[in-house]
Parts: sequence; structure tokens; C-alpha cells
Amino acid sequence: MDMKIHEQSNSGPAVLDLKGDPLGEDDASKLKEKVYSLIATGVKHVILNLRDVKHINSAGLGGMVCAMTALRRVGGDIYLANTQLNVSKILAITQLNRIIEMYNSTDEALVRAKR
Repeated sequence: MDMKIHEQSNSGPAVLDLKGDPLGEDDASKLKEKVYSLIATGVKHVILNLRDVKHINSAGLGGMVCAMTALRRVGGDIYLANTQLNVSKILAITQLNRIIEMYNSTDEALVRAKR
């Protein structure tokens, strides 16, 4: 299933609701393109709402890392919200949970991203 990205409009950090399973190679390209376009408009902080993502593979992880790197280059960051158990396990195994902040809700991530 192709990933769908829905951007929640608000002032400040962008919230991207991701829907797709698994989050894979084609999806990683879509995610990177979306983050690059947000950066071009001045957005520096992006929250990925992973509520509807049950699995992620290495390509999906790579897309997240590329997005994180691009955001950090402009003084911003990426935050994960609502990660499902299988995704959280993969992030722990790869130790990405040590470099990408994870929150239980998009509201919690928004509070952190706005600081």
C-alpha cells in the first residue's frame, strides 16, 4: 500500500500524518520530498504522526534519517508521535530512538517543537 501523507496546517511546526504499511522505499522518497518542500517554505520542525504506520523497513528508516538530517542542517529537527509497538521496537534495535525524540501524542511533540 502506498503511503499517504496528510499535512495538518498550523502555525509553526508541520505535523505530517503518515498512513501506509509498511513504510518502505517509495514512501521514503515521498517523505523526503515533502520535508524538503516544507524546508523550502521556511519550516524547520516536523512532527511525524505514525499512528497509522504498523511496520517500517530499512528504506523507511533511511527516509526518516534523511529528513532529520535536512531539518537539522537548517536549525530544526524531526519528532515522532504515536509510534506503534513494532515501529518502536525497530527504532530501539537500530538505536534511532536515541537521536530522534519520540512522544506519545502529536500535542506533546508540538509543545517540544515550539520551544
